[in-house]
Amino acid sequence: MALELRLSTSSHDPSSPAAGRIATYVECFWQRPRGLTSVVVFWFLLLAMVVSRACVAMYGIREYPFDGFIVLDGAWRMLNGQRPHLDFNSMIGPAAYLPTVVGFRLASNTAAGFGYGQALVGLVLGVWAYLLGTKLFEVPRVIYALCVAAIAVSPAQLGLSPFALTPAGTYNRYTYALLGVLLLECMSAEVGSELVAGFSSGALIAILAFTKVTGFFAGVALLVALIPQRTQTLRRWFGLAAGAVSVGLCFLGYLRFDLLAVIRDLAITAGAKRVITDIYVLNSIALDAGIALLLTFCASLFLIDSGNPRAARRVLAAGISVVAASVLLIFGNYQQAELPLVGLFLLMVGQRVVAERGSTSTAGSGMVSVVIGGGAIFAGISILSVFVSLGTAQWVKMHSVRAAPKFEAPALRQFVPVKDYTAYTGFVNDGFRLLQQYRKPGERVMALDFSNPFSYGLGIPPAPGGSANLAYDGSFNAAHKVSPERLFGAADLVMVPKFFTEPGLKAAVPAIYGPYLESHFRLVGTSSVWKLYRRLSVGTG
Repeated sequence: MALELRLSTSSHDPSSPAAGRIATYVECFWQRPRGLTSVVVFWFLLLAMVVSRACVAMYGIREYPFDGFIVLDGAWRMLNGQRPHLDFNSMIGPAAYLPTVVGFRLASNTAAGFGYGQALVGLVLGVWAYLLGTKLFEVPRVIYALCVAAIAVSPAQLGLSPFALTPAGTYNRYTYALLGVLLLECMSAEVGSELVAGFSSGALIAILAFTKVTGFFAGVALLVALIPQRTQTLRRWFGLAAGAVSVGLCFLGYLRFDLLAVIRDLAITAGAKRVITDIYVLNSIALDAGIALLLTFCASLFLIDSGNPRAARRVLAAGISVVAASVLLIFGNYQQAELPLVGLFLLMVGQRVVAERGSTSTAGSGMVSVVIGGGAIFAGISILSVFVSLGTAQWVKMHSVRAAPKFEAPALRQFVPVKDYTAYTGFVNDGFRLLQQYRKPGERVMALDFSNPFSYGLGIPPAPGGSANLAYDGSFNAAHKVSPERLFGAADLVMVPKFFTEPGLKAAVPAIYGPYLESHFRLVGTSSVWKLYRRLSVGTG
């Protein structure tokens, strides 16, 4: 009651009674006291996301099904004792495969483990954000945590519609969700224990480093740029160092402390990756970035009018930093649109303008409601989109999947492409049949295509060497590439498609790796879309 009275007397705009009432209601709702209802809403929606994501597995894939085998193959390699960067080339780190490794354990090594892993990430990061946000108002706390979970758990393609179901780029989703939790700690004036808060951010930085290196650089940049946003204490920085070192050492120990191998792979990817400069992508980015900066500017003006120019400068600097980091991330993600961090940042701005407004301010709080509403809309779209995507996946699973062709491998029974990508199922099945016809017991196989579906699909030990994915101007090019000796590794058999999944491979693979293939392997069989080569025995001409 006291809260409502204060808002109505200090914030109500008498010149516009309706606008004043709306602003008062928005602020009252934003500062709603904690209660059982908010806890129930949070856990109900979070568990609904997580359980639904686990149930839809990899059914009804509408976009880029071949990207799914990047993670499936990498996780299968890790289960068989191989390590990214050391035993096979990878543009992403072990943390990107780890959720699917855990998912495999829960799903008896079937493709359902992909969905289980993504669901677990959404659950862990959603709860992480919820616990870290204990000092926030309850409404933004719940929305923020659900938005983090939604970013991580969605089965849709980042930057496309929620109907674009795909296994592609889940590691990009993990990166944004991890950065979202980091942003929460960096922007919060109070988070409870400074030691725990610092440890959280340090652990997040280390996880980002072994998920995708661009996310690590963005995280470090945000950590530094947002220093003015909160009081810095020795306990926080001690916790940050402890979190980064302890988690980082776990991953480095797993990689046998071979930093040169990690740097070698990342250097190849950095040198080969084409930066997105398509004009339609730039237009989409500019719209989201422009709205975010406009709302941040409005919040800054409000804080100035409220007699708090220092807070205004901090908010504006933070907005510029977050938008800049988001824009830089999107260029390396093959992501057509969407800046997931924007909604999370605007939620924190809404928290800030209400918490830091001057006690004697009579500034029109219509601007406050605009800022709060902007953040809620951005974050709400992410949350709504994930439920649309999961609902679509459930519908497709019950209808379109029944008539779609299936992979001829038990491990892939929960992986079903539909629509324009049903031909990919036949493409892979044709390779399975060719291998089953010519493969001898114990022989290991690689594929000179975008990804390798054969080792995991057939449940055979993967060959040391090779790459989790081959994409020209993505993971390699003529100047920056894995050596032929490392790419072919210890493979006994090589599957070469007649029609490459990724168009850039059509000319690149024969030109770069063709001579080594022809001198070390011989053609032993063909099918309608594949050629199978076997390694020459020592002494064979």
